Amino acid sequence: MATSKKSTKTSSKDKKEKEKKATLDTLSSAEIKKTEQVIQDPVEKAVINKLVALYTLQNIDTQIDKIRIIRGELPLEVQDLRDSIDGLKTRLNNFIEEISEKEKFINHNKQSIEQSRLLIEKYNEDLKKIRNNREYESISKEIEYQQLEIELFEKHIREAKSRIEQIKFEIEEVKKEIASKEEILVEKEAELQEIIKETEKEEKFLLELREKAWDNLDDRYKIAYQRIRSSVKNGLAVVKIERDACGGCFNKIPPQRQLEINMHKKIMICEYCGRILVDNEIAEKVKLDELLAAADKEA
Repeated sequence: MATSKKSTKTSSKDKKEKEKKATLDTLSSAEIKKTEQVIQDPVEKAVINKLVALYTLQNIDTQIDKIRIIRGELPLEVQDLRDSIDGLKTRLNNFIEEISEKEKFINHNKQSIEQSRLLIEKYNEDLKKIRNNREYESISKEIEYQQLEIELFEKHIREAKSRIEQIKFEIEEVKKEIASKEEILVEKEAELQEIIKETEKEEKFLLELREKAWDNLDDRYKIAYQRIRSSVKNGLAVVKIERDACGGCFNKIPPQRQLEINMHKKIMICEYCGRILVDNEIAEKVKLDELLAAADKEA
């Protein structure tokens, strides 16, 4: 009976020892994992932060691009109309200045005609006092010359008046064109202002977000992002993996490469198009839609 009790105590003691050892083993394993996590975290965390910053920046730029696409060619059309109207107004001013110059030219020729007529009168008086043929021929030539001068001045006047009439016609045409373009400009500006009014708050908010996201990036990533973004048609420099393919060029990504992307050990790019790749974990960290919704509520 005593032996049985002793055996029971030993068994109970062994059980407690095993439980204690198992607990220590579990704690030890947890500590090992914790230590490993501490060792791995700095690198992984740094890469994750960079990827989140890049993907956030890409999402913001995509939203800004959408807003500007909505505006379409309107800003350019408005600017072209303004430039065209300015050009027409400059042309109009040039016409007005030309008319002024032509009128001065006409007045100058009229004065010259008057002077020539006075000289002819004088020469005609001198003819009455001539004493020989030589004086007669000389005065006659002067009279003939002044008559030719009058004819030339009158021709200049006719040409100038004709040009003035032509300019006046062109002025009326230019005025009509200016009025027509100004009418179109008013419509286009109103349309543009309506679109800007609808999107300006969102765009302002996005630009502020973009500035913060941009500041979070190192210079080398800024340069790389801008270079990739400017080299692709859709402006996507950072894309998510979708259905085992690059979200930019849609080429399949091998499983091994996907695994490397998911490990977040370094920033990976698509070997086909050169875009920066992110996985769902990174994409889910970027909550741009929630920020925009919150901004709308505040507004």
